[in-house]
Amino acid sequence: MNPLEDSQYVTFQLVYKLSDNTFRSLGYLNKINKNDLDTLKGSLLFYHQNDFDQYNEVFKETIAIYIKYRYLDMSKTENKSLIVDIRDKNKVIPTHLVNKVQIPSLYNTEKWGILESKSEFGGIINYEISRKNYFYSVHQNKDGRLVKIFSKNKLIIQFNDKFKTDNYFIRTIKNSHYHFINGKLEVNIKDKKDTKFIDKIKQDSSITNNIITLDLETYSSNINNEEVLNVISACIYDGDNKLSFYLSDYNSSDDLLRDAIKSLMNDKYNNYKVYIHNLSRFDGVFLLRLLADIKDTKLDVLQREDKMIALTLNFGNKCQITFHDSILLLPSSLDKLSKAFNIDNKKILFPIYWLLNNPDFNVSYKSFVPNIKYFKDININDYNNYILERSNIWDLKTELLNYNMIDCIALYEILIKFNELIFERFSLNAFNYPTLPSLAFAIYRAHFINDYKIPKIGGKILHDIRKSYTGGATEMYIPYGENLYHYDINSLYPTSMFRFDMPIGNIKQFTGNILDIMDNPFGFFKCKIIAPKFLENPILQIRYNDRTVSPLGKFEGWFFSEELFNAQKYGYTFEILEGYLFEKDNIFKDYVSVLHEMKQCSEKTSPLYLIYKLLMNSLYGKFGMSDNLPVHKIVNLETLDKIITSKDKVTIEEILEDLFLVSYHDIIEDKNLNDST
Repeated sequence: MNPLEDSQYVTFQLVYKLSDNTFRSLGYLNKINKNDLDTLKGSLLFYHQNDFDQYNEVFKETIAIYIKYRYLDMSKTENKSLIVDIRDKNKVIPTHLVNKVQIPSLYNTEKWGILESKSEFGGIINYEISRKNYFYSVHQNKDGRLVKIFSKNKLIIQFNDKFKTDNYFIRTIKNSHYHFINGKLEVNIKDKKDTKFIDKIKQDSSITNNIITLDLETYSSNINNEEVLNVISACIYDGDNKLSFYLSDYNSSDDLLRDAIKSLMNDKYNNYKVYIHNLSRFDGVFLLRLLADIKDTKLDVLQREDKMIALTLNFGNKCQITFHDSILLLPSSLDKLSKAFNIDNKKILFPIYWLLNNPDFNVSYKSFVPNIKYFKDININDYNNYILERSNIWDLKTELLNYNMIDCIALYEILIKFNELIFERFSLNAFNYPTLPSLAFAIYRAHFINDYKIPKIGGKILHDIRKSYTGGATEMYIPYGENLYHYDINSLYPTSMFRFDMPIGNIKQFTGNILDIMDNPFGFFKCKIIAPKFLENPILQIRYNDRTVSPLGKFEGWFFSEELFNAQKYGYTFEILEGYLFEKDNIFKDYVSVLHEMKQCSEKTSPLYLIYKLLMNSLYGKFGMSDNLPVHKIVNLETLDKIITSKDKVTIEEILEDLFLVSYHDIIEDKNLNDST
C-alpha cells in the first residue's frame, strides 16, 4: 500500500471465506486517511472482541479472513451540492433536514452522489457513495438498508430505510420514523420512549379508623346589607368522647373555635383525620381563618377551584391533624346518608331557619318554642308534639347542642360504616383518599388496572390534547310542547366506559396527514375542518374566546379520532395536520361490570347500592382532571408581594390582618411545553 496523501483515503472491510468457497462480509465499510491509524486499530479490535464472538459457529467453517480495501481520492470527487442530481445539474433532489444534515429523500441511491464502489457478500450489497464533504456507507439487503453518513471522517448520522412499495419507504433515525411517498416526506412519527405509566397500588393489610368528626352550627346577621355568618356552637366526637362548645360561654365565635381546635391538638390524635360535612363551602371559611392564627403551628392548604379539600395543621413535636370535607367523599346530605346507612341517630327537629337573619335571635334565648315557619319539613301534628314534649319551654343552648351532637355522631357512624364496607370489598382504607373520585381511582389501580399501560401525560402533549377537551354540549329550549316524549339516560358514563376503547400505551407524535399511511389511526389530531353549512346541530366543538362553540364552515382545532370519524357520517371533511397516536383497549369494562353487578345485588335502600352507584360515576372524571393545579399558601404581606411579581394567575383572599390565602401557578416557559411528561 502506497503512502496516502492528505486528500486520499482507504476504505476497508473484513471479509471471510468459508469452506464452500463463498465469501461473507464482517462489519461495515470504514473510511480512513493517514491520520486515522487509531480508527483502524479500534475497528479491528472491536471486530475481534464483538463480531468474532457473534460468529463463532460460522467461523468453524472459515478457511481465510481478508481485509478488502481500495483507494478513494477525494480531490477528484466532484464538488457538488448534496441536493443536486449528479446526472442532471439542473435537477434538485428532494431532501429532509435532520440534525443540520440534508439527507436525500429518494430511495434510489444512484442520485445521491458518485458511486465509488459496489460489492455483494452473503446477500448484502455494499455501496460507497461520495458527495462533496459527505461519504455514504450503504449496506442493503432485500428488506431494506443501513446507511451511515460521514463528514471529515466522522460518523455524523445513521439510519435504516425499509422498502414498502414501489413509491413508499420508511426511514428510521433513532426514535423517528419518516414516511416518504414519491420522494416526498408525508408523515413523520416519533416514538415517545420516555412515557411513564400509571402503576398498580398495593391493597391495605388492615383497616384504620383514626377519625374525628367536628360539626359547626352558625347563625347569620345582616351587617351593612351583607349576610355575616358566626359560629354559635361546635361538637366533637372521636367514637368515645363527646365535646361541646357554645357561644354564651365565650367572648366571641373565634374564642369558641380556638378552644375547640386546641382540644384536638393532642399527641393521641396525631395523624388523625377530622371530618366536617360541607367544609369546602360553609364551615371552612371560619376554620381556615382560625387555624392560620394559631401560634406555633404551620398550616398547609389543599384546595381545588373553590373547594377546600384538606387543611393540615402541624403542631408540637411533628404532630399533625388534617381537616377534610366529608361531602367530597360522600356527596349527599347528612339526612339522606343517615337513611342510606341505616344510622339510628337520625336528625331531630330543630328550627334551623330561626338562626338566619332573625331580629329576635338571642344566644341565651330561653322561652317559647319558635314559630313553625322556622322548621324545615314539619307538619302541624309533629310541631304540636314537639311543643308538648318541652312543656312550652324551649332552651336554645340545650336544643342546639343536642341537635349539633346528633349530627356529629351520625357523621362519625356513617364514615366508619363506609370505610368498613370499602375495606371489606376492596381492601382499601377510604380515609386515605380525600374525595370520591380519588377513592374510585385507588380501587381501579388496586384491582382493575391489570397490565394496561395507561400513560401519564404532561407538558406539550397534555397542552395539545386538552384543546380537544371541551365538555358536553348543552342547549336551551322553550319548555313547552304537547304530546311529548321525555327521555332520560341512565348511567351514561359507565355505559360509555363499558363499551368503548380508551387511549393507552406508548405515545407516538406525528406531523403530516396520518391517513396517508394508516387507515384507522387512534388518538388526538389537529385538523382543518369543513363542516356542512346545512347542519342544524353541528357536533364538533372548539373553544373560542373562552366559550365552547360548534362552528359551521372552515375552522381548525384538536379532536379525538373517534369524534372525527363519527362526524364524517354527517358530511364533515377534514385534513389532519399533526397529532398523537395511541394504542387502544377497553380498560374500564371489568371495573364497570363488577361494580354494576355489586349494585344490582344490593337493595336500593342499602348503603352499598349508593356506594357502588357513586363509585361507577366517579372514576372517569378523575382521568380528565388537570395536573396544572394552583399552589395554595398562607403568607404575610411581604411574601405576597414577591408572589405577585414572580407567579402567574394569582388570586388573593385576606383571612386576617397581614395574613392572606394566595393561590397561584408557576410561570410556564415555552421550553417546558416541549416536555412529554
